[in-house]
Amino acid sequence: MVQRETVESLRSSAEDDLWTAKLVRDSDDEKTRIICFHLQQYVEKTIKAKLLENGVQYPKKHDLVSLLELFDDKALLDKHLEDAANLSDYSTSFRYERRIPSVEEMESAFLSAQSIVEDIRSL
Repeated sequence: MVQRETVESLRSSAEDDLWTAKLVRDSDDEKTRIICFHLQQYVEKTIKAKLLENGVQYPKKHDLVSLLELFDDKALLDKHLEDAANLSDYSTSFRYERRIPSVEEMESAFLSAQSIVEDIRSL
């Protein structure tokens, strides 16, 4: 029962991150650092929820590539390897390096996040 609650909590939190990213983009698309951080969180929490749903425990990491590897699905990993690596960077660069993604990078992050999440949900 606790695991089911954790899955639902992760999914809800992921949707909150997507909502936040869209809200910030719609009000000020120059806040790319914040937007990209929330997109990374959206994907991370979606992946972790699906892993738990499948009975797979995940490490406490923010690296989307290593989380995708836990699905043991080479086609999924190959398809999203580059996008997952790029999105993963936003979890750390946002907090530590203060790197500011361009608007183009932010728009690409939206597309990448949507694509990964669609494929994760279809598993």
